[in-house]
Amino acid sequence: MESRGAARRTVGEGGAYVNNTKITDEVWTLGADDLLPGGWAVVRRGKRNLAGSARAEPAGSGSAGRAGPDGHSAVRAAGALPDAGNAP
Repeated sequence: MESRGAARRTVGEGGAYVNNTKITDEVWTLGADDLLPGGWAVVRRGKRNLAGSARAEPAGSGSAGRAGPDGHSAVRAAGALPDAGNAP
């Protein structure tokens, strides 16, 4: 997303999905129970904008990951996924 405002607009317009589940709450945050096996989440905006995210390690674990300002684990982008073609 370009900004928090753009993310809020996308959610408000019904175009935000995590693991093919529509996100309708503008203040929703990704939790450990939302992750797929292996600690991944598929984030989608609209039909064609896809990205994969992996859960970063908490601060102090010796990795580059860190907790966000709200204390939740940070999520690092894994880069854009290839064109999904006929993805739902």
